[in-house]
Amino acid sequence: MKHTITFILFLLFTQILSAQKIRFTDSGNVWHEGFSDMYTWGVGKFEIQKDVTINGIVYKSFTTPGFFVRNDTTTQRVYMLKGGVEYLLYDFSLQVGDSIHYPNGTHYVSRIDSVKLDSVWHTVFYFNTGTAGGWPYAVVEGIGCIDGIIFPLDNYHNVEGHSWLVCFHHNGNKTNVTPPILYGNTGVNITFTNTDSCYVGVATLSKTSHGSVTISPHHATVISKIILPEDLQEGTISIFNTIGQVVKTLFIYHAQAIPVKELQLNTGMYYYRISDNKTGQVWQGKLFYKGE
Repeated sequence: MKHTITFILFLLFTQILSAQKIRFTDSGNVWHEGFSDMYTWGVGKFEIQKDVTINGIVYKSFTTPGFFVRNDTTTQRVYMLKGGVEYLLYDFSLQVGDSIHYPNGTHYVSRIDSVKLDSVWHTVFYFNTGTAGGWPYAVVEGIGCIDGIIFPLDNYHNVEGHSWLVCFHHNGNKTNVTPPILYGNTGVNITFTNTDSCYVGVATLSKTSHGSVTISPHHATVISKIILPEDLQEGTISIFNTIGQVVKTLFIYHAQAIPVKELQLNTGMYYYRISDNKTGQVWQGKLFYKGE
């Protein structure tokens, strides 16, 4: 009798722990995603809304961009209905070496780790797209990909634009993430920590010049310089962090090169925007800073 009671208590305790885990389709889940391309940057909001039955299958709908997902708790898989076709979006049962086949190619699990979300352990899967120049990314059990929740399916990253997870809320609260999660094998310590600030306005860049600015050497150190295509008589350089907040602004006078050390940056990934105050010309790009 004593053993039976102990076993029942163990099962109840296990179920309670499982119930505390965040599920991707939990009502009240909200993702704020940053996006950036050669002309625009900002933040979009994705939110689980309500149940919708399509072809006899119950899905959760999103407020934006209008797709539907369902979570198969038996297989630990998440499926997405898009354009009338159901795709496998996530599989939280994978092991190192396993793969998922997406329309854009096969993605492989290169490493598995774990992270606490509000003090409950969740699995972190590190993937590689398996293509030349492929983008490594991380998927968190219950949250999804920190490079954008539909990134594995759409694979949006390219030389001109990308997306990333800014912050995640569960049941109206910001989820505590410990330790921070690496975005991928970027060569510098770039992590997702679930920022306090989810809002960034959308900015549109005009008169943008393409591929004219170089950073040497890059990844940048204190000896690196941002080299302009021409002498800038009067302008500004603004540095943004990964959620679009301005972290540094410098005025430029009669210069064709900007020493990176003058920006006084911490290690991480940034975006720069250089403006010619006389002509209105704008240059922008990405800067990886790895310190001294």
